[in-house]
Amino acid sequence: MQRKDYQDALNELRLGSSFCEEMEKKLSAERAEADEYTDEVTHVDVISPRRSHKGLAIAAAAVLLIGGAGGTVLYRNKDTFLSTTTNEDSSYYDEKSFAFPFGTVDLHGLVVNYQCDNYMGSAPVTVATEEMGEQLISLFSITDFEKLDTLEPIVKGSGEVMDFHTDYFFADFYDNGIIEIIYIQDDVYREYYKIPEDTFEKMRDIIFKDYDLGSLDQFGIKAELFRAQLRVDDYDGGLSNTEAIALASNINNIQWNERDTDGVKDSSDTITLDFESEGKKYEIILGDNGMASVEADGKMSYYSYAAEEYPYMRRTVDKGVDADCPIKYDENDTWLAVTSVMERRGGAVYIEQEKAVLLDEDEKKEIYDALAGFEWRELLNSAVGGFDIYDTSLNFDSCSIGFWSDGKCMVSDYTAERTFMYLLKKEDYQHIRKLISEAAADYEDDDNVADYCIDHILYEDDSDQFFMLRDNSVTTGLANYTFDTGEKELKKILLDAEWKKDISGISSANTMYPVFKDLRRGILYLTTDGMMIIPDYGLKYRCSDSEKLSAYLKEMRKNAAETENTEKEGKTDNTENSEE
Repeated sequence: MQRKDYQDALNELRLGSSFCEEMEKKLSAERAEADEYTDEVTHVDVISPRRSHKGLAIAAAAVLLIGGAGGTVLYRNKDTFLSTTTNEDSSYYDEKSFAFPFGTVDLHGLVVNYQCDNYMGSAPVTVATEEMGEQLISLFSITDFEKLDTLEPIVKGSGEVMDFHTDYFFADFYDNGIIEIIYIQDDVYREYYKIPEDTFEKMRDIIFKDYDLGSLDQFGIKAELFRAQLRVDDYDGGLSNTEAIALASNINNIQWNERDTDGVKDSSDTITLDFESEGKKYEIILGDNGMASVEADGKMSYYSYAAEEYPYMRRTVDKGVDADCPIKYDENDTWLAVTSVMERRGGAVYIEQEKAVLLDEDEKKEIYDALAGFEWRELLNSAVGGFDIYDTSLNFDSCSIGFWSDGKCMVSDYTAERTFMYLLKKEDYQHIRKLISEAAADYEDDDNVADYCIDHILYEDDSDQFFMLRDNSVTTGLANYTFDTGEKELKKILLDAEWKKDISGISSANTMYPVFKDLRRGILYLTTDGMMIIPDYGLKYRCSDSEKLSAYLKEMRKNAAETENTEKEGKTDNTENSEE
């Protein structure tokens, strides 16, 4: 594979949720600072593709834990700070504070971010005005915060989320009324609450009223798109809130050029919006050739725009087309199923863990029958947000499929070197997750799963070549070290080791060696203290004897670095000689 192919594959790298949390805490402090600075200072009111919300939150956590206040640890024991303050006893806080059941928050100066589906606004709003603070306190004071005892499966709404963080926790408010609280202490702990769904909408309207979310202001039209009708492919129905907000922002921020004639008729694909505002009827048709037509109460006008903007808008409203089940049953295939579970750690506190299981024949057949009976819709654009996290996956010898709670799923075909996006009904997602969770519940064969992952990622072929990601790729411009020999020896060392699941954190004192053969099949992150992290599945294992593995990896990277330096010196000498 060429380097470009590896980069494309890296962009599609599948990440398990618990791995993201660990790695973001270890590696992303500087990036989190940069992200936070950009978000709070630029105030660019644009909807753009977003990275995983969870990844951003945990990256920010890294700043609090290891980089804040000159290295001072800022978190406190949860029980201590939750019990210090109430609404009646708020001498420490000003009048714009509110005591949520998960902690008191000073609303004055609080920064709240809004996200919708795979897009996010880059204009966080600071809750600074007296009016806004009073409105929020009035709303929260009459809101019932119900602590949830269980979340199976985890359902986090249809795509809208507001979030903020304090020195102690991160709070995510989802549009279905679920609140997820993430505490960053020795580990990542969670609590969940439920509020009425209309509370989310009222909160959003208070905080983001100046941004007119979902409001179209273009072509001389000012109207909300929340009740617009959408026609695309074989779909004819309403827009979701997230679609209305993202599409309105896209249209508002595109440069439109008036023209005399209708160019939409020459389009091969279109997005049509029908809506009413103040008694007037409107129809907007957007073509994939960069042409548009607008009918405003019977009057036609025509526009052109940059055609490369169309795929972003099309992706926003992609409903997919009918498709067959992309998975074919093969009794000889090994099936690895992975799902995230919320393990209780006292009271209503949860920690998220991945559980993996090698399915037996009965389990494989039951899950396949369920998949074959689902209604599949293939999405036109496979580029779901690059680092969005799915919480359940099925992995086969030749492909894998990851499931998101909103019904989206991604099929990675290793032989075709392509990924395909599909859409399922939410109840179908919940059913497949339930089947996998039941199969994984009592499965304890850690070494067998670890060996499967090793064998799958360092797969058998005629080559003895493998690669190792570099830790200085930014400065060198090179993505990895290349080893023409040694893969089979490394694989034997790994398979001979005895592996046990490990849920401890990743120590910054250890060197990490990310090895792979084809990024589409995944990466093994190996550490000098005997840990093996498999980000594709969010799994972590540790072997009892790490000395042989550590010595081998150190020697391999040392030899690669020396070879590279020798080659550089040779090129420099050749250049100098040619100049003479």
